[in-house]
Parts: sequence; C-alpha cells; structure tokens
Amino acid sequence: RASRCVATGVIGSSTSLVAGALAQSLGRPVILVLAHIDELDEAADELAGLNVVRFPALETLPGESVASVELFAERLAASKAAVQLSGAAVVLCPIQSLMQAVQ
Repeated sequence: RASRCVATGVIGSSTSLVAGALAQSLGRPVILVLAHIDELDEAADELAGLNVVRFPALETLPGESVASVELFAERLAASKAAVQLSGAAVVLCPIQSLMQAVQ
C-alpha cells in the first residue's frame, strides 16, 4: 500500500539525510523533490552510500532552443531505473523535472 510522508522544517543537508534514513527504514524507494535544479548534485553527493537515481530537469542555456541530447538520455535512463528499483533507494527530482514530459 502506498503512503505519503511529508517532512517540514528541514533545511540544508538534513533534507537529504531524512530521505535517506526514511528509504533505509522502509526498505523501499523514496522520492525527494528538490526546490532548485542546482540542489541535485549536492543531494546526490550527500547520499553517496545509498542507491540514488538522479532525474534531471531539461535545462537550456541562454541562446539555446533545445536541451542537450545527454540530458534527454539521462532522463530516459533515470525513468527506466526508477521503475526497476527495489529496496532502499532515493530518487532525486528537482520540481522542474517533474513538470517536464519524458520523451
């Protein structure tokens, strides 16, 4: 049965640590929604000892009209990996990535 856990009042590294501890305690994957795109790498580093899936947002630099092929490939690989997860793991998702289609 799916359930939802919301942790409020956590800041900085404690957010990642709470998600990691929750995943280990439950023995199943947990999704950590990050407020900013640049928090993805930092959260992944903080959870280095766990099974982590990074689901990046499609970013474009000023003057570019489309995101890089590498980002598309990473998103597709992350989608496939997230579906196949079992046991303790954390899926890191900036909020922007959750609002974008996986193509």
